Amino acid sequence: MQTRAAPLLSILLGVLSGCVSDEVESVVEVGWVDYAGDLAIIEVPATATRGVPFPLRVSTVAGGCMRVESTEVSSTSDALDLTPYDRRVVPSEGEACTAALVHLLHEEWVTFDSAGPKTVRIHGRRRLAQPGVHIEMVQLLHTVMVQ
Repeated sequence: MQTRAAPLLSILLGVLSGCVSDEVESVVEVGWVDYAGDLAIIEVPATATRGVPFPLRVSTVAGGCMRVESTEVSSTSDALDLTPYDRRVVPSEGEACTAALVHLLHEEWVTFDSAGPKTVRIHGRRRLAQPGVHIEMVQLLHTVMVQ
């Protein structure tokens, strides 16, 4: 029974994870912040304290064969740029991913060292809900008042 359980468990885990492929072929892409009207969940505080870390959370919109890959953060004294990246597994021929949309959490703790208004720019992709495929890169702007 143990020799049968391992392959069955492997298949079950593949199906439950949303992608039935054991292939490692995949691609890393900038995360979706708007997928035809399904929006990312973005949490940026209105205020923060100078020198004290605070969280920025972006939950990108994804399909069944997508996983969190990484989050890139760069900053200056007045602004911060955050770009979420997700990994999409490319299923083998005859295999498929679930069509259900999910949110993938990207969380980074950041700090501003000076007081005043600071700009947080979330970079992501938008797919417009129009006939044909219309994909564009977008920036979503937020302001944090640092005290």
